Amino acid sequence: MSVPATVETPGDALQQEHPQPAVVAPPTPEWLEEVIAAILSKKGSDLVVLYIGAESTIADYFVIVSGRSDRHIRAIGDAVRDELKPTEHRPAFVHGYDAGQWIVLDCYDVVFHVFSREAREHYRLERLWSKCPEVPVALPPAEPAGDDAMADGYDEPEGMGQGDFPPVEYEYEEEEE
Repeated sequence: MSVPATVETPGDALQQEHPQPAVVAPPTPEWLEEVIAAILSKKGSDLVVLYIGAESTIADYFVIVSGRSDRHIRAIGDAVRDELKPTEHRPAFVHGYDAGQWIVLDCYDVVFHVFSREAREHYRLERLWSKCPEVPVALPPAEPAGDDAMADGYDEPEGMGQGDFPPVEYEYEEEEE
């Protein structure tokens, strides 16, 4: 008895006769664009915005971004919180801030995911939500990294360059013999 290589189900035939229309994401709210600009100002990388509203009631959008270190991930999370603090869109829930590998900021309509590269590769949210359309994001032109630009998005205190430290004076007590 031979087994067919592929098995068609009634659902397959129905899908071919009545394909689902492509989901088109609505325009992103203005406040979301401002938060995205704040994320990019902290040098968040690999930014992806997914419209999940047609697939789930969890939220309308997922904003997924990567950071290079736990300190950088927290800086991006802080930028999101700071940008939203004066608005009615403040996060109702923040998880993972202390660990600094995956911070989730749930703002009801939008859920922000700030990942380390390793955690993002492990959880693969873009693949999990692959049926959802990606929302185009207008990225600012790339700025060349200068010598005074720090890799984690923090600015040096004024008057100090990267690696410069204020002089420290030590007082030694001479031992009596």
